[in-house]
Amino acid sequence: MLEELAIKNYVIVDSQHIHFAPGFNVITGETGTGKSIIVDALSLLLGSRAGEELIRKEKETALVEGLFSFDENTRIDQWLIDKGLEGELGSEVVLSREITRQGKTRSRINGRTVTLSDLKVLGNMLMDVYGQGEHESFFLPRHRIALLDTFLDEEGQENQKTYLHHYRHMRKLQRQIENIDPPSGEKIEELRHDWSELSSLRLTYDEYREVEEEFQLAAEAQNGRDALAELLSLLSGDDWGGSGICSRISRVRSTLESLAGKGETFAHLAESLRAVEVELQEIGYDASSLQEKLSFSAERLEHIEKTVSEMERLKRKHGCRTTEEFIALHETLKDTLAQEEAKKEKQEELEKQEAEEKRFALLWGRKLSDSRREAAIRLQKRLMEELEQLAFKRVDFRVSFQTDKDSGPINITSEGLDRVDFLISLNPGEVPAPVLEAASGGELSRIILGMKSIARVEGGAETMIFDEIDQGIGGKTAFWVGEKLKRLSRGHQVVCITHLPQIACFADFHLRVDKKFEKDHTWAEVISLPRQVERIEELARMLGDEERQTPAVQYAEKLLHTASEGSWDKNM
Repeated sequence: MLEELAIKNYVIVDSQHIHFAPGFNVITGETGTGKSIIVDALSLLLGSRAGEELIRKEKETALVEGLFSFDENTRIDQWLIDKGLEGELGSEVVLSREITRQGKTRSRINGRTVTLSDLKVLGNMLMDVYGQGEHESFFLPRHRIALLDTFLDEEGQENQKTYLHHYRHMRKLQRQIENIDPPSGEKIEELRHDWSELSSLRLTYDEYREVEEEFQLAAEAQNGRDALAELLSLLSGDDWGGSGICSRISRVRSTLESLAGKGETFAHLAESLRAVEVELQEIGYDASSLQEKLSFSAERLEHIEKTVSEMERLKRKHGCRTTEEFIALHETLKDTLAQEEAKKEKQEELEKQEAEEKRFALLWGRKLSDSRREAAIRLQKRLMEELEQLAFKRVDFRVSFQTDKDSGPINITSEGLDRVDFLISLNPGEVPAPVLEAASGGELSRIILGMKSIARVEGGAETMIFDEIDQGIGGKTAFWVGEKLKRLSRGHQVVCITHLPQIACFADFHLRVDKKFEKDHTWAEVISLPRQVERIEELARMLGDEERQTPAVQYAEKLLHTASEGSWDKNM
């Protein structure tokens, strides 16, 4: 609820603090006193354009601040908490907009600087303004659907509930799919190809090393075999009867052992030669074993060369400088391929589930569309009855449906499958056209009032501000408008600027705007009229009796009495 509005150096306002009350607030005053300045100031808190021309002459800045109260644990409360903008008093919030001569504006919530976008979001949660150029938001597509849905019958409400269930689940699955880094089919095929290439070597980690060592041996095989043959010939002798060093040492060691009894020196030498003999025998065994390893068959040599050649090709292809990097690449390819294939499987499963939920959403969306067409008939009948009371004679109101299936691919939204427009003809013979095109500002305000009177759309702002609602009406119609505003104020705070006493008499709280003059200085001043006598005088003035003559005063008293008693329809 709007508690207080502070305006400083704005157009013709010097400094003004305006207090508002719950229920139905009216603002009256002579033409040209600046009544609409209040609506314009509030529109600034909704993000409307702010220019240097709005700053009062000879001032450098203009300021508009609005103090609002709200119930805790509401979407407003949660929004402030999420943004870190909650105030010291949890149930109040201050919105402000400052304009400077330099063309800059500053937006604040609870004294903290915010973006104009955030100010606009919160402002629209706190109040709705219906005045010149301010009606478009009410007729946004989602608002038209929301209004229509208040006329759904019980079956239609169940269809809507079931549709929303499947729609939300579908959107949840779509967000999960969007959050998956989409696996590329080409990437998976490339990984599979590279993995297949590396796997074709059929080597384990240890075998990679063994093949490389074996290749090194094969490369040096001939020189190695020659050296080993010479070593073995030296140790064991040659094939032509030459004795080797081992047999010769053996003979000398035997001779020395036979002389061992002749002195300790012979025994020591014999023992030393035995140790040498054993060492040489072991060298011979190792040389023979290595000689066998260096004996590669032609087939084995060809296999080793082909394997190493393929390893080197793949190293170059993948930029591996060492065998360790090559082995690591093999493992990485295996893991990456497994991850990409798992992502693809998950994506395919989610897409399958999403397709199923989409099928259900379409099914229930069509049922909801059928229910809405039935609801449209009820809305049309009720609204035309209401508009006739608001001076729209022989009005023709229609709800126009356009479902995407009729014009192209179906667009599934949180509102359903339908796009709904409100068409109206205000004069006999005219073809119904979209409401925003067919109606003037004052007519739009009354149409909105009629809609608000027959349906309570959830999520609307608590404070509703009407300007120009009395444009082009008078007499009994004005009473109807006042009564409906009064009725609307039972669930909302209503602020209405009017020049009609038939509307003003229904108010719970009355404000008057006066224009003051002093030499070359002009300013607007807003004063409250809390006393009955003050209201009677203002109503008499609005009736055209500037002198407050008795007949006008008596009629003003009657207006207040009959409005408060709810008997105006019978007495006026």
